[in-house]
Amino acid sequence: MKSLLILITLVWTSSYLLFAQHDPKAMEVMNSSKKKFNTFKDVTASFKYVLENKNLKSGNVTRSGSIKMKGAKYKIAFGEQDVICDGKTIWVIMKAEKEVSITDFDPEESLSIDRLYTLYEKETKAKFDKDEVIGSASYSKVSLFSINKNSDFARVEIWINKKSEVIERATIYQRNGSLVRYELNNLKTDTGVADTEFVFNKAGFPGYEIVDLR
Repeated sequence: MKSLLILITLVWTSSYLLFAQHDPKAMEVMNSSKKKFNTFKDVTASFKYVLENKNLKSGNVTRSGSIKMKGAKYKIAFGEQDVICDGKTIWVIMKAEKEVSITDFDPEESLSIDRLYTLYEKETKAKFDKDEVIGSASYSKVSLFSINKNSDFARVEIWINKKSEVIERATIYQRNGSLVRYELNNLKTDTGVADTEFVFNKAGFPGYEIVDLR
């Protein structure tokens, strides 16, 4: 779950000191992508998540699901677990256990795409790698190198669609040796997602245990 927090996914702050460490091409691509993303009122997409770790006895973990975003709000559905955030509170709905855990929203552990832009601005040194064609789409590939030795990740590779300027792929190299891959598909913007999508309705989950961890 913590790996997912890095993607799929709020505070737009800038730091001249950190910007000075980015190479010019990476800055151009990232700043243009962020500017375009900020014009969207809402975003919906399907996604694929793969966790690779040679120490996992069960092998790689693969999940797929859907995501809806609107500012700091998001809703993620994958398998037996849903995550809802209204920008202040997070509800994690575990269907198999019939349990809902409630925590306070933390921008540093956002599930939103723009978490990657925050990493770019505040916590990493960016390097433009190359232009790359994957399938029928052309991408700009940028690597973000962590400048904090205590962070969970060492490097993040991201692929920005050159036509839409949206981050559609990301690979996270964690310091524990794990590799996490994300891929967004069927991305749509400004579809009029209602605010009610980001509110937990207790009446819709009868018999669930509510665990408030705030």
